[in-house]
Amino acid sequence: MPAVLNSQGRLGEGIDVRGDGGYVVAPPSIHPRTGRPYRWIGDRPVVEMPPPLITACQPPPVAATSASTTRAPSSAPGGGISSPDALLRSLLDTIRRAPKGRRRATLYGSARGVARMVAANAISARDALNALYDAGIGAGQTDRETRAAIAGGFRDEGVAA
Repeated sequence: MPAVLNSQGRLGEGIDVRGDGGYVVAPPSIHPRTGRPYRWIGDRPVVEMPPPLITACQPPPVAATSASTTRAPSSAPGGGISSPDALLRSLLDTIRRAPKGRRRATLYGSARGVARMVAANAISARDALNALYDAGIGAGQTDRETRAAIAGGFRDEGVAA
């Protein structure tokens, strides 16, 4: 099956797709603030994605990136990450789009995802830290906030920063 990133609202109202590198919160997960379980709305079953929907979720062709920032995808060293470049770009875009008041938490969460990429040998620690730092500063975080969020994300994933 080809890699699917996410729909990012392109597919229509109420349709949101998550794929490689994404996650979905669903029952029986518990909401961290309210302590209440998530619940399904409506009675539609969860079904496999039809091929046209998979095609609609495919990322546009990517221009060549610098070899110094990421490694080429491969089945062995990438730890199962089908498109490291696209995953990193998605995580960094999440930081850049984070609303005020959620930027540090978003940076921390993205740092955890990037740390997992480092652990899977999909990107070097140096390149990962530089990319996260630039995104954090670009999102309006201070040097101290940015470094703390990144360090916390890497620490909590057990990856040396």
